[in-house]
Amino acid sequence: MGRRSMVMQARLKNIGIVDDDDIAILEKLQRRTRDYLAGCTVQAERSRFECTRILLSGWAVRFRSGPNGARQIVNFLLPGDSIGLYGALFDQSDAGVEMITDGSLAEIPCTELMETFRQSGKLAVALCWIGAQDERVLEQQIFRIGALNATRRIAHLLVELQQRMLAAGTPPAEAMTMPITQKQIADALGISHVHANRCCRKLEKRGLVETGADGLTVLEPLELQQLCGFSKNALPPKQYLQKASTLT
Repeated sequence: MGRRSMVMQARLKNIGIVDDDDIAILEKLQRRTRDYLAGCTVQAERSRFECTRILLSGWAVRFRSGPNGARQIVNFLLPGDSIGLYGALFDQSDAGVEMITDGSLAEIPCTELMETFRQSGKLAVALCWIGAQDERVLEQQIFRIGALNATRRIAHLLVELQQRMLAAGTPPAEAMTMPITQKQIADALGISHVHANRCCRKLEKRGLVETGADGLTVLEPLELQQLCGFSKNALPPKQYLQKASTLT
């Protein structure tokens, strides 16, 4: 199994309740993979869930389209994130998923995933923790759109993405580049492209970020965190999962 296929395994092993047998089950689940180019549709809006997918490499977005063609990015998907984790419980997905970089996904038939839940209670809890993280990410999205001005919304989003990059195994660095465009930032935060550009320039002048052809680079994460008031406990720490492990 390639290195990129180990993203989810490393993420779950790091949080402390799955053992080698559980990891072996997960590796078997991810035996079927598919590569996608940037811009390709992974899951069409209002389409049936054919399988559960695990993003192994690259970045994607989950989005909804309005009647006038406007797009709302619901959240960004990073390596180790799931798509349709609870697909067996729903007829279809309202949101679509599109790659914003080249990447690879594992495709797991929903029936196999449900059987895995029956085989390994610890692995079921660990995967549900991934779903719980998705919920917390959406809470952050609702909060920043409803409570922060445009500049602070961008800062809040960037701090969240940086924390999630670290959780996904990106090596810590003084400057971390995210492969997102100002247009995607605008679509995620409910502001115009022009306004997003203006706010990014403001952050750049303060030395907090740097924009470039390969995306947006965070230079001063602590100052961004102070600017937007991002809570260090915004995403669920692993001790919650360790408490949940007593249920298995």
